[in-house]
Amino acid sequence: KKEIQLQTGDKLLFFTDGLFDARNEKRDGLKEGLYRIFLEHADRPIQDFIDCVYYELFKIHEDYVFIDDICLVGMEVKD
Repeated sequence: KKEIQLQTGDKLLFFTDGLFDARNEKRDGLKEGLYRIFLEHADRPIQDFIDCVYYELFKIHEDYVFIDDICLVGMEVKD
C-alpha cells in the first residue's frame, strides 16, 4: 500500500491495455510513441489532453490495427 498526495494541476490517466496492443504491419507497437504523446500534451487541461491523445493515436492509426478496445479516463486536481 502506498499513498501519494496530489497537488493542484496533477493529472491521473487510466487506460486499457488496448493502447499497447495496437500494432502496424511491421508489428511495431505504440508504446514509445505514447510516452512522447503523453509528455508533449501534459501541460494541457485534462479534457484537452485526452482529446489530443486520441487525435494523435488516430492520426498515426493509418498503418496500425487496434485489435482491442481503447478507453482513456482522466482526472485533474483543481483548486
